[in-house]
Amino acid sequence: MLSLSGLKLMRKVYLELKHRLTIMLILAVPSGSGGYKVYCDALRIGLECVLMQHDKVIAYASQQLKKHGQNYHTHDLQMATVILALKIWRHYLYGEAVRYSHITRV
Repeated sequence: MLSLSGLKLMRKVYLELKHRLTIMLILAVPSGSGGYKVYCDALRIGLECVLMQHDKVIAYASQQLKKHGQNYHTHDLQMATVILALKIWRHYLYGEAVRYSHITRV
């Protein structure tokens, strides 16, 4: 049987989880113009991209690398993230001003 302090802790954890799942990860709807920013990250295990407009997140994308892809050079992986973003979000990006930025992790 749980004590009163254990129940309070469970309630606190539940409310925090509910807040993070319902409030913090809201994606914005893109407006017709204003340009886009694409942030790309090339890791040894996968490729990650974030599409933003007016400093609000529009969409996320990621792709896991196959075993042979993990041996590619860093600049090849960075180019692969740009290609991934262009393939997935071409309907947003066509005819718009786009700024790309690579995230560098140490």
